[in-house]
Amino acid sequence: MSRPHDEFISPLWFTPVFRQYLWGGRRLGEVLGKPIGPEGRFAESWEVVDHGADQSTVEWGWVGSKTLAGATLAELMQQRGASLIGPKWFAEIHSDRFPVALQGRFPLLVKWLDAQQNLSLQVHPNNEQAAQQFPPDLGKSEAWYVADALPGARVYAGLLPGIGQAECEAALLAGRLKEVLNSYCPQVGDCIYIPAGTIHAIGAGLLVAEVQQASDTTYRLYDWDRIGDNGQPRPLQVSQALSVADWQRGPVAHVSPQTILFENCLTTDSSATCEVLVHSPYFSLHRLTINGRVRLTPNLCQILIGLKGIGRLVPADRGSLRDEMTHRTLTLGSCVLVPYAAEPLELESEGDFSLLIATLPESSE
Repeated sequence: MSRPHDEFISPLWFTPVFRQYLWGGRRLGEVLGKPIGPEGRFAESWEVVDHGADQSTVEWGWVGSKTLAGATLAELMQQRGASLIGPKWFAEIHSDRFPVALQGRFPLLVKWLDAQQNLSLQVHPNNEQAAQQFPPDLGKSEAWYVADALPGARVYAGLLPGIGQAECEAALLAGRLKEVLNSYCPQVGDCIYIPAGTIHAIGAGLLVAEVQQASDTTYRLYDWDRIGDNGQPRPLQVSQALSVADWQRGPVAHVSPQTILFENCLTTDSSATCEVLVHSPYFSLHRLTINGRVRLTPNLCQILIGLKGIGRLVPADRGSLRDEMTHRTLTLGSCVLVPYAAEPLELESEGDFSLLIATLPESSE
């Protein structure tokens, strides 16, 4: 068990974990500046992950005067979990609300996706359903933030009005599943929340930041009749997908951002706008746009995801790590985890700077 925090932990930058799938492309490197190889279809960059063998590894971070470079997120959760996510959530993830095999896991997974082709039409289970499978997993509710969209790029999110299980199964057998799904062309800056049980797919041409529960359980309903790299169709999990689908889930639109008061500006010429994008039982997601200097909310585990412009995250009080942190700019694609036990921190920008801030909710209820 982790001890209560007794030292400041610096913000943590991790080395991305890359996934290559046939629907991936090259924009993780070309647009986001990720260190992908010279060849290959890079579909996903897992920025923050603690899921079995898939582990974020600290690239830069400190506790006191000790470097944390090379530590995995699972090791940090075991050794300093309360300092990382806060005592309340640390107790929560060790409670009987989580299967024993999942207790102590960092609850969120953050990734970037480059969809050169359509992803499969798929469904994710909820917590109760995922806990019954072997090995058990968390459910998977997720949010997509559209960072780039080529002309005609679509999302598939939920069923059309009046469509239930019988109509969906008939459409699946007839090879026209997409005809009964709600789909539309999102705009850059749109956020779509996909609760577990929603039939969905990210369409070709989208570059998306995704915040989700720490799960990797996906049931494919349909894969567009394509052939995998081995010359065979990719496996489907139709019966599992149908068994966990939420048949009351109608069309899912992009969220309507709610602007909230933000009073943490540090200079008279600084400005900041904060918008609530998602507030779910599993995570909250905000979009913050600043110009100048603002104070980051203290005593809160938060993941910062750069969107537009240039920003820096620095200690409020000058110290030995301030200059080194100042050189680590936050830009489109950047991702940094700010621990609960971080010292007071400021965000500084060069002009307008926009970012996403993902946090654990006040309660998992």
